[in-house]
Amino acid sequence: MSKRLKILASPISYLGCSVIIALAILLSLLRLILPQLDLEPLREDIQVLVSETAGVPVQFEQVNVKILGPHLALVLRQVDLMDEQGRETLLRVGEVRVDLDLVGSLLAGEIRLGHVELRDTRLLLVERSDGRIELQGGLTSSASGQGDLRLPFLRHSSLRLLESEFYWVKESGSVPPLRIYDIDMELRNRGREHQFILRAGLDSKSQGEIRLIADLHERGGKQLLLDGQIYLLAEGLNLAHLPAALQPAGHQVGDGALRLQLWGDVEQSRLQQVTGDWELRDLLISGGEPIQHLGLENLSAKIDWRKLPQGWRLDLNHLTLVRNSRLWPPGRYSLEWVRDRQAVRLRAGADYLSVKDVSEFAALFLAPDAEAFKVLLGLSPQGDMSRFRFALDLPDQGPPRWQTRGRLTSYRHTAWQQIPGLEGLRLEFAGGDQGGRVWLESDQFSADFGDLFRTPLQASRLKGELEWHLRPGEMLRLSSSHLYMKTPHVETLSRLDIQVPLAGGVPLLDMQTDFWNGDGAEKSRYLPTRIMPPELTDWLDRAIVGGQVTAGSFLLYGPLDRFPFTGQEGRFEVLFGVEQAVLDYMPEWPRIEEATAEVHFLNNSLKIRLYEGRLLDSQLTTGRVVIDELDRADEVQIRVSLEGPFNDAARVLGETPLKAHFERFLKQLKLGGECRLSLNFNVPLLESKPFRFNGVVDLENARLGVEQWDLALESVEGRLVIDQHKLQGQDIQARLFGESVQVNVLPQTDADGPRSRVEIALPLRVEQLQRQFPQLADYPLTGSSEARLVLDIAHAEAAETPLRLSLESELRGLAVDQPQPLGKQAGERRPLKLLFEFQADERFELQAEYGPKLKAHLAGRAEGRIERGEIVVGGAAPRLPAQPGLQVRGQLNELDLDQWVRQLSSHWQSPGHQEGLLESLDLQVEQLKLAGVEQRDAHLQITQMDDAWWLQLQSDKMDGGLRIPTVLESEPLYGRFKLWSLETSHWFADEPEAEQVSVVPSAVVDPRQLPGLNLEVEQLQINGRAFGRVEMKWSKTPDGLQLDRFALNGERLELLATGHWSRRGSGDSSAYQVTGNAANLGQLLSDLGISATIEKASLALQANLWAERSPLDLSLADLEGEFSLNVGPGSVPDVDPGMGGVIVLFSLRGLINRLTLDFSDITPGGFIFEGISGQFDLKQGNAYTENLRLESPVARIDISGRTGLKAQDYEQLVRVTPRVSSTLPLFGALALNPSVGIALMIAQPLIGEGVDRIARVEYRVSGSWDKPRFEKIERTPVAEFDETELP
Repeated sequence: MSKRLKILASPISYLGCSVIIALAILLSLLRLILPQLDLEPLREDIQVLVSETAGVPVQFEQVNVKILGPHLALVLRQVDLMDEQGRETLLRVGEVRVDLDLVGSLLAGEIRLGHVELRDTRLLLVERSDGRIELQGGLTSSASGQGDLRLPFLRHSSLRLLESEFYWVKESGSVPPLRIYDIDMELRNRGREHQFILRAGLDSKSQGEIRLIADLHERGGKQLLLDGQIYLLAEGLNLAHLPAALQPAGHQVGDGALRLQLWGDVEQSRLQQVTGDWELRDLLISGGEPIQHLGLENLSAKIDWRKLPQGWRLDLNHLTLVRNSRLWPPGRYSLEWVRDRQAVRLRAGADYLSVKDVSEFAALFLAPDAEAFKVLLGLSPQGDMSRFRFALDLPDQGPPRWQTRGRLTSYRHTAWQQIPGLEGLRLEFAGGDQGGRVWLESDQFSADFGDLFRTPLQASRLKGELEWHLRPGEMLRLSSSHLYMKTPHVETLSRLDIQVPLAGGVPLLDMQTDFWNGDGAEKSRYLPTRIMPPELTDWLDRAIVGGQVTAGSFLLYGPLDRFPFTGQEGRFEVLFGVEQAVLDYMPEWPRIEEATAEVHFLNNSLKIRLYEGRLLDSQLTTGRVVIDELDRADEVQIRVSLEGPFNDAARVLGETPLKAHFERFLKQLKLGGECRLSLNFNVPLLESKPFRFNGVVDLENARLGVEQWDLALESVEGRLVIDQHKLQGQDIQARLFGESVQVNVLPQTDADGPRSRVEIALPLRVEQLQRQFPQLADYPLTGSSEARLVLDIAHAEAAETPLRLSLESELRGLAVDQPQPLGKQAGERRPLKLLFEFQADERFELQAEYGPKLKAHLAGRAEGRIERGEIVVGGAAPRLPAQPGLQVRGQLNELDLDQWVRQLSSHWQSPGHQEGLLESLDLQVEQLKLAGVEQRDAHLQITQMDDAWWLQLQSDKMDGGLRIPTVLESEPLYGRFKLWSLETSHWFADEPEAEQVSVVPSAVVDPRQLPGLNLEVEQLQINGRAFGRVEMKWSKTPDGLQLDRFALNGERLELLATGHWSRRGSGDSSAYQVTGNAANLGQLLSDLGISATIEKASLALQANLWAERSPLDLSLADLEGEFSLNVGPGSVPDVDPGMGGVIVLFSLRGLINRLTLDFSDITPGGFIFEGISGQFDLKQGNAYTENLRLESPVARIDISGRTGLKAQDYEQLVRVTPRVSSTLPLFGALALNPSVGIALMIAQPLIGEGVDRIARVEYRVSGSWDKPRFEKIERTPVAEFDETELP
């Protein structure tokens, strides 16, 4: 079987291939031949054929034949479908393609047309006023209005419409045509049954689509009437691309997505019912002013629309709306429109409405100049409405009639024109175009009357009824017979009647209110500011600060534009009592507090009576506040009487508008005590009105002091009379510094404006002043004198010199224990004048004169710190320098700087010491004493450099300078002198130790606070003799100072020293290492001013000493340590002693005579020695030696024992070993210590006749330095013989 099939399939496949190839060749030939065919000669035949097939006349401009796949088609261009008479065009098509039914044509023996496709077509859907919808070709209907398209669409079996447009037009022309793009429509006809399928978009940009399916049945008859069902689905539509026909007037849909699904029933080409659902998301509508943007997040509902016999009804079930994230409760909404023979009737109902949402969307469809639009925009109503019903009848004749009812919660609207804003209301309403009633209730109510009240009225409870009566175009009347309101500040019960003319005019108000439990601090909330003068409302706002309103009443009747009824056109009256009232009657004035008052407004006047209260810290006894004419109020008259502190009287001047005249004055004073104060003033409410004020202050045991000084008048008794510019008083009694004084207060005027002068005559008692001002206790003042004290206190804030204080006194009876030129005796007359001028920038200037030759002009800060100035001695006038610092200049006959250093040293670390003030000093002094040296024609200069001071001194004894750094802790002092001349006459003066005073007491000098010192003296002179060059260097250590080097290099003396000066805790210590050499000790002693000297003799000295004392008050007895000396060959002439307690020369001849030894025949005229040497230990005020030896040609003297440096006594053993038997006058030589002097003094008794016959002689020396005792020690020669001592 399979083989047969294979055999049979082979020729069949060849045959099929041959047929297909033949057909392909045939089609290719046709494709080549058909475009070349000229069908123009067949044009009329084709028109007849197409017209017969379409059932209506058809005309076209061009015809072609095309092969479309396996079909052969006629292509007609610019085709017109005509009416039956061929007169009017029913439809114009850009291109029509008609398939030729080849098989059907061959079987029927005639040409049969198949599927028809129309392109580039415009169809017009016309909605008739009776609801019928007709399909027309072109954009306008025929002139006869009967150009319906029936045969072209409904008589052909298959028709498709591509690349075409629909226009939906209302017959009334009330809206622009709706244009539908990109139509893909297919019409399938089977006799009278028609199926219509449409896909399209509302514009060229939308990505959504519209799908319409209609199953229709054609009724019989000449007129085309259709029955059936339609289905519409619109989804994914972006409403931003809606055609203008669907946009709200004046606005544009900026965004939004729509989904719509509807089912409809059609009878006789009319819609009878539409059901379905729809959802709108993210809608945004934008437009111009004043509504710029409106939107909602979601809107969905079930739709049920039905046609009524005379109208229609729309029900929206399960409507849900979300706007601004707020969800409407789902509910039912109905709208019914009926047109009968008499009127148009509109009925509406809603389960829920958001008043805000509805009003805002309603405004979109109103013209901006419409009254309703203005009302909605002005009121901006909000709230939740439920059970709303509305009925509107628009009769053909007569005015509209309406009725409404509903319930409104959380209602609010803003104030607009003469309608007050309301908030927080719950109300039910029922009424119509003639009038109605509203039942009001609220637990948190607010009413905004615009500018009638300052702030909206708030109430925690509101209850009442409000009726309205409306005469359209004439009058709106609002009334209430019982309106209770409770606020946090007051309770009220009001009766209200307001008549508002609608045609223009002034509202007439009749309002009576009783109020109680009021809070006076909140009165501003309830003042009708719009109907009161601004000056009055401002004053009431400020004046009545607080208080408890016990009860009161309010009456306002009359036309509001005539308030406050000066012509008796109405009546305004408020009367209430206040307890614990606070009255702030004028800015910057002290308030009246805790007052009991009665406030009475009567039409155009106000009177407040005060019965008690408090002003500042004073008790108010009586008072009145009066405004005579409220509508022309220009001042407030105030009269008060007070009792209280004196400081309150000052505060009345300094904390009120009077401060412009007294604030600066009062800033300088400190007040205390009690007073009685009576004040009369008129406070202006207008800038043009002057302020008037006067009063009396009666002082009782008051106190008046000056702020910058510890200066106060105590126990002040008297009267001050004040007005707004000045104060004055005569013969006021007071006490100052414990003394009774008389005070006068006088007004003055200078360049700074008005001042008050306080004149006081007072005694100056130093003892009393030092008790009053402890800081004066250390000043060297004693005695008493008479003085005149004057205070000039400025009133003006702009015064450059707010306070002047002057003091003048002859100072007779007052002693000043200071060195010249300041010191004076008690009986001496030396005028003192001090003038302090305290400036506005908290600085002051001081001009001072002390006697005829000392003057100063200083400037500084108010706290007492001097910043700049000049002091002149000698009588010249000082000049106040511009730069900071103190300058001192002048001429003096004599100046003892040593006394000033000792005097000022007691204030070295005084807390009031002001460092860094001196800028320069330039003094010419005829006689200057410094460091014990009298100098003549001295020129002392101190100049401040960038980082140091330079002290320059030129005189007959000194020539050089000293650099003193401004920061002593970081740099040492540098001194360089060409000449430094000293006198020793006072070094060895025989003064008691207690009377020897150092230049600066060591107790006040802390070495840790002292700077280092580098000093160079090119030529040191002592007693007019040149001693050579001096170098000295002190450096700082943590504990004090270290002497790194002291060097004296000269022909007479070479001296090197190091050491330190330290302080640990409160105790000082110092140490010295000294090496010295002198070629000629005798000459050195002579140059040092020592009359009894050693001739010739060199000196070598070494010392290592220390002391628990400061070098400033060091004495010989304070030294501890050791020293040694070596004196070379020399002689001691027979001279009188004159060592002055430091170096003593002894007459050896006297000692020899006392010891009955006579060497005069050997050494007539003096004592010759070969050398002196020895070592000393200094301990606890004593000098100890064991090896002091004096070698001479005739004997050797050995001394051991103690010399009392503090007790100034001796305890020594002297051994004399003779060497020659000749008579020698011996000497007492110089010693740097009394021990040396003792050795020389002891030696003298050992020289005498027969010395060479004595092997050795011993003496014990005791007693004081002034009267030493010599006691010879007896001993046996054998026992004491010592061969080593033989010559």
